[in-house]
Amino acid sequence: MSQLAQNEHQYETFETPKFTFKIHRNGILVLFMSPSYTQTFGKISSVVFKNFDLQKIVGKNKHNAHFVKINETLVQINGIEVKSPVSFKLLEQNTRLENEPKLLENDCLRTGYLAVFAPKWEKIETLREVLRKMTTGNEEMTDKEKQVLNQMNGQ
Repeated sequence: MSQLAQNEHQYETFETPKFTFKIHRNGILVLFMSPSYTQTFGKISSVVFKNFDLQKIVGKNKHNAHFVKINETLVQINGIEVKSPVSFKLLEQNTRLENEPKLLENDCLRTGYLAVFAPKWEKIETLREVLRKMTTGNEEMTDKEKQVLNQMNGQ
């Protein structure tokens, strides 16, 4: 059983049309492609991650972690670029997908995760609020939250 599966109760999960966000209670964000978005790629035969140097990340503050910007390419799936929906420190890419691309089709919400990010606490709280309001649809967003949502949607 994967680490994520064992600790599922410690994550808050949010679904969007393209991505599933699992936010751990400590603020770590695990990014997945949504099952419906994964299906748009058809049979997945190729997964190639952008080469970020993640070997030198050290310490509590994750020094030397690569800061990924919104709309920066994270991975290519079947030759199609998948862009980051968030701007945070990248801690880990699931490079296992490069050798086992079928994980995206068969287990996209567990072992088929794309990446793990370490956001600043105040940003993760804003992201949580945006995602909550997106999924419930019954609360008005603040200007700051609308800005985050627009960035996530590439606007």
